[in-house]
Amino acid sequence: MTFPAPAHVRVPAQRDRVPGDVRAFTCPDCSSLVPFEGTRCLVSDSDLGYSRADRGMLVLRDGRTDGGLVRCVNAGIAACNWLTTPDRPLCDCCALTRTRPADGDTAALATFARTEAAKRRLLYQLDDLDLPVVGRDAANGGIPGAAWPSTCSPARTRT
Repeated sequence: MTFPAPAHVRVPAQRDRVPGDVRAFTCPDCSSLVPFEGTRCLVSDSDLGYSRADRGMLVLRDGRTDGGLVRCVNAGIAACNWLTTPDRPLCDCCALTRTRPADGDTAALATFARTEAAKRRLLYQLDDLDLPVVGRDAANGGIPGAAWPSTCSPARTRT
């Protein structure tokens, strides 16, 4: 499974890049700055989620964006703020995870949430560099074993 960067994303030329330069995200309702991991605007109290296709934050009203996107099902367990379509419960980033810790392993779940946050930043950077993100499904051209495994505890494996 391949997750290409959106076609409308312009990748700055190398001379335009500043090392360590991070994009600022804003609330669509009030234009206040929000962190990449943000789920709520502190000024307008809007419910927010990151849209990979739009490369920015979108407002959720009654659990959906104006375009019909919903929050990833890993919002609670992995603090995921990415949006997905209603027919795909996992966002592009969480879909790359092969296994996750068991529900009863609280220490491993905390580590899992930190790992997933780092992976979301990595995917954002790969998109910014216009590099492909290839999933683990070898039948669809992916690389076997190229998913993020969790070896912290007995885990639930996604199939």
